[in-house]
Amino acid sequence: MPSFEKFHPLLTPHYRLDWPNTVPLKKLVPFYSPVAIAQLPPLINQQLHAIMQGKALHYVICLKNDTQVLGVISCDLQVMHFKLHPQAVAIDEIFNYLFKFLKINFKINEIFLIKNEIANLSTKQKALLDVALASEDLIIKIK
Repeated sequence: MPSFEKFHPLLTPHYRLDWPNTVPLKKLVPFYSPVAIAQLPPLINQQLHAIMQGKALHYVICLKNDTQVLGVISCDLQVMHFKLHPQAVAIDEIFNYLFKFLKINFKINEIFLIKNEIANLSTKQKALLDVALASEDLIIKIK
């Protein structure tokens, strides 16, 4: 079983991807709705347990030197779930980094994005994500 302990934080030129327990719970509420705030601590604990067991990666996306949460990403190394703040505009930087990270560390050449999560992105975010996706296909071939 691989240890994911070494995979945090992940740093891009402008962003930090870190475990969900590194930011205050109240900053995560918008990204986990409709989960009630009282249900959030057990959910975060489940995510951390999955990370420590080497089953999944769960990250909050923050500006590099800030705790403002811009999104969350969960990846069970086959399917990627994400929820982004409407103001998060550099998602191509985040996704390109994450795709390269998965390919190098886990030899993953394809990843699936959830269709309804892509549909919920703003037009600007979809345009930026096209840079990472390079197509409308939901199966991402990592180059």
